Amino acid sequence: MLILTHTLHLNRPSGKVPIEIRLYQPLPTGASWICNFEIDWPEVRLARHGVGEDALQALVIALQMIGAQIYTSPYHEDGSLRAPTTARTATASPSQAICVTCSSASTR
Repeated sequence: MLILTHTLHLNRPSGKVPIEIRLYQPLPTGASWICNFEIDWPEVRLARHGVGEDALQALVIALQMIGAQIYTSPYHEDGSLRAPTTARTATASPSQAICVTCSSASTR
């Protein structure tokens, strides 16, 4: 189940190109957990997953992997990758409550 989407933008002469990032709910896989994510780069959809001994570890590793993909991308290197300028840049699925400004989950 999709739990979060976030959209970055590439600044191009033809305009902004959206780069959507999707993060999915961690799932048990035997003795470990996986947390899938996707990044829609202009040339390819990258689909990977973080693995952990529990759901939280898999989620944290997936987030770290997303950061590594973003910060090692040629788009970050050439300075064309940008985050939206609004304060609210991520959306959670209806069943999840995410506090975007403080980066914490809410159980309201």
